Amino acid sequence: ASSYVPAIKTFLARYPLKNKKIALYCSYEGDPGKTIKNLKKCLKNNNLLGEKGFKVAHKNKNMTEIKNWAMSLFS
Repeated sequence: ASSYVPAIKTFLARYPLKNKKIALYCSYEGDPGKTIKNLKKCLKNNNLLGEKGFKVAHKNKNMTEIKNWAMSLFS
């Protein structure tokens, strides 16, 4: 609920990432809340390529949107 899952928190605590190229995305039911904002804080020592939230209810639309977004990160 408005945060990233415990497995990601544990991973980032054990393996702090630095100087990496990172694209942040999340899927959500109601509202993305502060998920991306909190991840950005945790990953501040990296190069953020982009960020995006995808509403779960729009599954078919999201597949195209995800592909286009991912491709735009590398163009």
